[in-house]
Amino acid sequence: MRILNGFQTSLLIFQPIDIEDVPEIHELRTTRKNNYLSKIDTSIRSQYEYFDAYKKRNIRGNEVYLKIIDRKKSLTCGFLRVTNLLDNLSLGWESLIIKEGTSAPLGIEICFAIYYLACEHLGRSVLGPWIVTDQNIHMMKIHERMGFVTKVDKVSNASVLIVMRDVYEKNKDKYINWGFANEFREN
Repeated sequence: MRILNGFQTSLLIFQPIDIEDVPEIHELRTTRKNNYLSKIDTSIRSQYEYFDAYKKRNIRGNEVYLKIIDRKKSLTCGFLRVTNLLDNLSLGWESLIIKEGTSAPLGIEICFAIYYLACEHLGRSVLGPWIVTDQNIHMMKIHERMGFVTKVDKVSNASVLIVMRDVYEKNKDKYINWGFANEFREN
């Protein structure tokens, strides 16, 4: 079984969270304006309980919850979960939340680094599916402008998205030439 212990690019470090990150995750999830993730309990205790359940999934090798660190500023700029690590066909990513004030290029770097991880580094055929709510117009614009996602379904108030490896292959060179996912390597 292969364990993913995070990865990095020239701009970002994606490192597994630990229990000391729980208060920061909780604060971001409960106080960020324009937070389109599902609501969580306002009690930090529930976030610690979530962490305990996550650690069991992580130990089994199926999921890793990552802290995203801006290398230039040495500051956390967000969090996300990479799921379905044991699946040889697809990879999942969920719960992406980025701190307000994070620069747009870092948002693109986060997305492209995950696309790169799935299609290039792990050789998966599909990234996703994941859901973006209709209210999250900014995230949909980023995905649409980047040109990698395929909308595979429309549910009541959200779109279901995937990245297929063949679409990734057609579009990746422009982003690699611009320096996105530069110096990608596993931790």
